[in-house]
Amino acid sequence: YTAILFLSAGLLFAVHVPKGTFLHSAVALIPYAYLLTLLGIGGAVAAVARRRPDWDVGRASRAFTAMAVGAVLLLGVGATVQTARDWQQARDVALAVTAPLADVPPGDRLMTPDAGGFRYHTGHPGIVTPEDPLPVVEDALRRYDVRWLILEREFSTVALAPVLDGDIRPAWLSAPITVVPDIAQPGRNAAALYAVCLTAADDRCRP
Repeated sequence: YTAILFLSAGLLFAVHVPKGTFLHSAVALIPYAYLLTLLGIGGAVAAVARRRPDWDVGRASRAFTAMAVGAVLLLGVGATVQTARDWQQARDVALAVTAPLADVPPGDRLMTPDAGGFRYHTGHPGIVTPEDPLPVVEDALRRYDVRWLILEREFSTVALAPVLDGDIRPAWLSAPITVVPDIAQPGRNAAALYAVCLTAADDRCRP
């Protein structure tokens, strides 16, 4: 599995895409990494014991294994608490930025960094924001008849980051309807909701 994963990630997909295919697929290797680590501790103790005859291999192996397991447990608890906080913060941002969508037709499509997550929060179908220039983004909006765009700073693309910062505003986009301040970066937005206007009859994007 490891060989196939690295070959496919290197030849077919982008290995270094954050939160991408490789990261999610490599999760299956974690249990084996833990087992190999414990075996490695025993091997390392045995190697040292060959140079230190006074070592009790069995006792040292048990001690170092217990230390490793304890460290993993402590780190696991800390990581779990931090992950829960991050998820709660992401949920709060998603609910705040999508509040106005409660009154729009349920079939209105969204373009977001996380189409599945926002469908869970809002019930609206959608597509994922492409990592492409604005003309490609506009083309995707038109092809899928998207009505709303949600931008999040944590997952912002290169082309749309200036939109979230207010530096540019394409003609097919409204002014921000909802803005969620970034508590970690005062003066900047964590997320924003925009109307997407693809026809002249749609007056939501008029100044």
